[in-house]
Amino acid sequence: PPQITSFENSSTSPDGVFIGEELTIFTEFTDIGTLDTHTAVVDWGDGTSSLATVTESGDTGTISGSHVFDLEGSYTITISLMDDDLGQDIATTTAAIIGFEGFQNKILEGFEAGLIGNQGVFNTLIQRLELLTTTDQANGTSQLNAMRHFVLAQAGKHIEADFAECLLSYINRLAEPLANNEGFSDDSAFVNPSSHRNTRFAAKGELVNLDLLYADERFRDLLATTM
Repeated sequence: PPQITSFENSSTSPDGVFIGEELTIFTEFTDIGTLDTHTAVVDWGDGTSSLATVTESGDTGTISGSHVFDLEGSYTITISLMDDDLGQDIATTTAAIIGFEGFQNKILEGFEAGLIGNQGVFNTLIQRLELLTTTDQANGTSQLNAMRHFVLAQAGKHIEADFAECLLSYINRLAEPLANNEGFSDDSAFVNPSSHRNTRFAAKGELVNLDLLYADERFRDLLATTM
């Protein structure tokens, strides 16, 4: 029977994979039945599956495929490899798809590390993310453009230059589905704006909605030290 020896996906690369981007898989296998032919099916973990491309020679082979996820999150991808003698092997890999929550976490990490050196700048970034709860294409594009200009204006000042470049990369990649007229799925937004509650955050008294962040233990720690 065939034996899968490796199973990787592109979300583990340094650049990661964002919603609306193509995730690729690459699998290697062996089979002592050198005359066997093989078929592979991929369950992408989001309710869809597809045939993968199998390339084989002698007792080794590779499997490749790609898929686009509409929602961020962690997905267990399962590949089933079968030969023409009914031999089978199954393997899994986990793909992490980045979206608005991932962007929020990146901003929090930067603030904790001192890469965002001003409380007001941090609050503004979070507030602008909240405005992206809309699924309206024009509104979403407008808010991402506003955030892009804000980060550019703060780069090298209150946002460390290299980190600002990282944030701009996130913004550009999150904007891609809108640029392609795909819009955002309802579930890709953080929360329903009607559920927000305004709470004071920071000594200056800026208003920021906490529904997006309060479940995050790191944010609760920040809140405890700044209130």
